[in-house]
Amino acid sequence: MHLRYVIKVKNKPFKFIAFSTSFFLALFILFSYINHTPEPIIVESLKCMCESGPDSYASPFVFTYGKYKGQCVDNCTYRSTQLSFNPKDYNEKRLVQVSNIFHEGKFWKAYLPITQLESTELLFEKFAWNANHVSIRFIFKDPLLLESQIDLPKYGPSKKVWLNTKSIVFSPEGAPPKNLKYTLYDSFMGRYGLIYRAYSYEKYQEITKNLNHPVKTIALELNAKESQALLITSFTKANSRPIETYQLLFNNCATASIDLILSSKKLILKNNWNMWNFMDPLRGIPTDNSIGTLRSLYWWQLIKEPAVKAPTDTDKS
Repeated sequence: MHLRYVIKVKNKPFKFIAFSTSFFLALFILFSYINHTPEPIIVESLKCMCESGPDSYASPFVFTYGKYKGQCVDNCTYRSTQLSFNPKDYNEKRLVQVSNIFHEGKFWKAYLPITQLESTELLFEKFAWNANHVSIRFIFKDPLLLESQIDLPKYGPSKKVWLNTKSIVFSPEGAPPKNLKYTLYDSFMGRYGLIYRAYSYEKYQEITKNLNHPVKTIALELNAKESQALLITSFTKANSRPIETYQLLFNNCATASIDLILSSKKLILKNNWNMWNFMDPLRGIPTDNSIGTLRSLYWWQLIKEPAVKAPTDTDKS
């Protein structure tokens, strides 16, 4: 247990630490056992393919066991992003091709110029009480060009659009079955797969505004090379198989984001379900106060202080 969690509660800090540590470690051990399964909770399956048109990047998923065995993840809206290296473009132009970027209700591919990556920040989207969904925003110097993933003659020429916000949101999420909403109970019980989605920042703003979810941003203390390493680490992780089980407290958006940052800085060797769930059991609590994810980020010196700022509607950087 890190010393930063020594908090006086009615002048009984030790009692508070002992209780919180024991409680979360007991939960972690319980769900480590529950989620120790012989196969991934979701796997790729063509039967779950979206009917929007031929798309080699679709990556459709089906549940393999548990309550939702045999059901599909909604491939028309819920896809894991993918990283595709073109050695020539990467070596000569420093471009990284990624796909399944959600924008205008469709999926797009793009070549990201990583040398133009200006900054990275965390987004805290409040969706219930003081609970937040945590994602990573990559901000570039110039607007980004997206290209349609469906490109066959009968569908006409490939459509292209420019992003005004110059940024992409990388979002670790629990994937629910098609036609069912994400619930805290199912995520607590480890019934979802952990996938990594990508949005245009315009789409992200649209979704959070429609849901009436306030969003706060936190600048990460990363230099240019560290930001580039985080981008490569994040999209590479999205390609990894088998798919891990998502769990509300110990393998969620917050722990995944923290692990990606630490992994890109080579501070840990393995993402997710690692020793830090024991050493830092509160890191997976994505609140925007002094206990949980922010405090863990501050301890690792990834942010200046556990404080946040709210973006404005005119934030187009």
